[in-house]
Amino acid sequence: MTIQTESISSSKGRKRGGPLRINQSMIVKAARAMDPATLTMQAVADELGVDRKALNYHVTDREGLLRLLAADVFESSFTEGFSAHFEAAGVTADTDWKTAIRVWAGTVRDSMVSTNVVSNYFRLNSDNLAVFEPAELVLQHMIRAGFDLPTAGRGLAFVTHFAMAVGRDIIMEQQLGEHPQAPEVRRLIEKAEDAGGYEAFRALIALEINGPQDIGAQFDFEVDIFIAGMERQLLTR
Repeated sequence: MTIQTESISSSKGRKRGGPLRINQSMIVKAARAMDPATLTMQAVADELGVDRKALNYHVTDREGLLRLLAADVFESSFTEGFSAHFEAAGVTADTDWKTAIRVWAGTVRDSMVSTNVVSNYFRLNSDNLAVFEPAELVLQHMIRAGFDLPTAGRGLAFVTHFAMAVGRDIIMEQQLGEHPQAPEVRRLIEKAEDAGGYEAFRALIALEINGPQDIGAQFDFEVDIFIAGMERQLLTR
């Protein structure tokens, strides 16, 4: 799903000094055509043909502009990616809830990565109800499997939280070349080697568990643990 936008005429937003005729969708459309690394409020204002102050009604600064752009990318990537992943996985109304959850978790993670912005959440910018369709589909799969609605909702929130966290870690590693904690971990490990001890932890680091190349396996492990816990919930009902 892509946020519906108004077309930008050849005169763009308005003539200097004319009436304000831009909206948030137009701002997002203009920003998406630019390099995020060099994106500025003034560049977007110039593209729309408006005074920079005209943007302040919708977004106050560059950071807010980047969050607005990231939210649009996340929504588009999630709704479109979820449908594509569901189709690729052959998910139907009869598919087990575990497959639906795996598709959901992977789509949340990938959509987070697509924004290239480290953020705790993204505010919905669209009034298109289609953005809720993936959540509804997964919830319905879980309810048909025997979960009550509160448990299904809590479970969906849980897996969403850790999928977004994995997405943020991937972004940081892509931007920095490694996780920001990695240098400090290496320093402490070297200190531990000099002092002796911490054999298990040092061996774990040597195996590169939780390293950049292991993030996919770690994610699958976390989804497996979540599913096992939710299956336990079903057994105790």
